[in-house]
Amino acid sequence: MNETARLFLAILARPLSAIAGLTAKNSSLKAPLIMFLLYSALHALILPWLSPAFIPEAPAAAFGNPFYYYFWGAPLNLFTGAMLAAILPSAASLFSSGRITARVLLAALISIIVFTAASASGKTAAASWLLPAAFIASAAACAARRLDESRAIFAVILSSSAVSLAMLPAEILSIYLDSKILFEIFYALEAIWILWLLVKALGVTEHLSAPRTAAAVLFTAVLCGALIFGLARLLPDYIAAILLVC
Repeated sequence: MNETARLFLAILARPLSAIAGLTAKNSSLKAPLIMFLLYSALHALILPWLSPAFIPEAPAAAFGNPFYYYFWGAPLNLFTGAMLAAILPSAASLFSSGRITARVLLAALISIIVFTAASASGKTAAASWLLPAAFIASAAACAARRLDESRAIFAVILSSSAVSLAMLPAEILSIYLDSKILFEIFYALEAIWILWLLVKALGVTEHLSAPRTAAAVLFTAVLCGALIFGLARLLPDYIAAILLVC
């Protein structure tokens, strides 16, 4: 636990130094994984008190459930983090050369296609069913090609739970005050903070400029968002709800 505590403090106070250690070859995943599980457990203790008004797009099944229900969010978030880590180094390759404007437009087109497939219904519903399998297969291929880089990014993703742990008191306060505005502000700050960590981590592993690195991170986050959206449409409400609130 001492190693986990040191990692927690390093992510908050010395993030660049922490990222350098996490992205080093053969760095351990033990402390990052413990941090992730600790956050998942504490977050699951808070979520039973979350107001439905805070996340109106989530189904009613998402609210008022016991701890163990929300703790199922841990393996689902682990899966999402693995997908993000698998794709991010390859996404960085997309932005590594050429005019960044053209690359951003290409990424936007790909994102539109993926979201269209995720939301397909009626005669094109097969696309929504094929998307998760295609996404996972693509992520596996990307990870196999850039395994060391994907592992390093995965360590940073797990360690970013330190940010979420640090923001838990703010989340508790917003729930206690029943303030959706505060909840959204704190959630946005947390998301920006974590995205910044990923940009810095990708900069270390890929040696790209900040704009190109940021574009790669945002593109990959959008793709993973499409995956979550697609899965939430396909899975039963009580499972999809976990994806949306955890």
